[in-house]
Amino acid sequence: MPDLDEHLKIVSRSQRPPISDGLPAPDEAAPLPTPGDPYKAASMPSNHPLTRLCCVMGRSGFKNGAKAYRFFQYANLDSDGDFGYVDGSQQFTLRIACRLPKLIIVEGRNLLRICDYIQLHRQSWIRMADRDFGDDGLPPQEPLITSIRIEEWTPDDREN
Repeated sequence: MPDLDEHLKIVSRSQRPPISDGLPAPDEAAPLPTPGDPYKAASMPSNHPLTRLCCVMGRSGFKNGAKAYRFFQYANLDSDGDFGYVDGSQQFTLRIACRLPKLIIVEGRNLLRICDYIQLHRQSWIRMADRDFGDDGLPPQEPLITSIRIEEWTPDDREN
């Protein structure tokens, strides 16, 4: 019969959950959209927290010298985000507190759920539309991102 220490080692090994690297299985990973893909405002929300958010900048980002994909670490997402309404559309603001702080301003319609999933670190990417679909092809209840602006941010720019 094993002594008490040996017994505890055996029991603790059998109770331990399997080791995982924390990465989603390949079929769960949300591939980034490319210019030819049909428009979708955001990836499917993940079932677990993610490490980064990618902003896909729309057609203008895919021009020579432009930045098509902008990546931000969720660890740098400031807790002072907001959601509101401006000029007939919805808007939310993210503050990224890193070496060169950024302010990300996202505008469009039906954005509350996307904003919430970003605050929960569960949205892999968001994508700016190349145009406003209006009555042309995108159902009115679908999220639509008409603008993603990424600006330098200093503490003096904070709103109350």
